[in-house]
Amino acid sequence: MDLRGVDMTDRDERSTGLLGRAARIGGGALLVGAAPAAMVAANVSPASASTLTVTNCNDAGAGSLRWAVDTAVDGDVIDFAGLGCSTITLTTGQLAWDTASTIDGPGRANLTITANNASRVFYVTGAGAGANTKHFLMDVTITGGTADVGGAIKSVDASLTISGTTVTSNTATLWGGAIAAANSGPPGK
Repeated sequence: MDLRGVDMTDRDERSTGLLGRAARIGGGALLVGAAPAAMVAANVSPASASTLTVTNCNDAGAGSLRWAVDTAVDGDVIDFAGLGCSTITLTTGQLAWDTASTIDGPGRANLTITANNASRVFYVTGAGAGANTKHFLMDVTITGGTADVGGAIKSVDASLTISGTTVTSNTATLWGGAIAAANSGPPGK
């Protein structure tokens, strides 16, 4: 597991090795620090890819991050060009991200996505058991997430590449204060 470019400052009270535990249960479901441009290029289908631009910091509605995540199809890129705020606060629960798409932030110092200690920030899934859907999260700060497993991000049956991102001040009551990754398929899959 490569952690270059990722600042992980979360604590997990019940496990000694947050990422070690995630790696044991995820078996490769979590990829960190890969070359973003190459990974995005491999993920995009030119015929169907589009760019969805987040234009406000509302929790929901047209132009919000939730709208973009819910609207995205495989290959889409979610960007924040011209966003006039620096913090998106989720007030209606976690973002359910289930398409092979990219969230390309303006830089971790320029955009924070927070659940305000009320929920997890991202629940990342593949299209089905063992589907290994590829997701790319770049250049944002993820904070204020809380859950039983995976306070900031819980990834199930998906490949998640995180680059240039800070994951900080998230909590989990069981394990994975920052990130928990799992494959729901049979062992060895």
